[in-house]
Amino acid sequence: MPSAKRKSGFADARQDRRYLIPVLEVAIGEWRFQSINWSMGGMLLDGIAEDIGLRVRGTYALSGSRETMPFVGTVVRVDPESGYSAICFDDPRAAQICGDGDRERPPVEQFH
Repeated sequence: MPSAKRKSGFADARQDRRYLIPVLEVAIGEWRFQSINWSMGGMLLDGIAEDIGLRVRGTYALSGSRETMPFVGTVVRVDPESGYSAICFDDPRAAQICGDGDRERPPVEQFH
């Protein structure tokens, strides 16, 4: 599965690998987004979700799927220049899109 590449020479502080595909369809309230990339700890969205620090509740699904997964997270970054925002999952087990949802996952660090 393709993963996102770093744009700078700095070490990546994220604990979890980020993926470009599959694209996730994300709903937060009345707003709809697509993922730019995602990991087991959060996702980068193609729009401005909310203000930094706000907790959000939403759902996501594989693009084209009707089966959704709920999540609760915190907006950790908003970039008006790119139009992207980043969500960190409050409970990383909410990111069980790999089909192994019955398996317990270890705790995941929040990404920066």
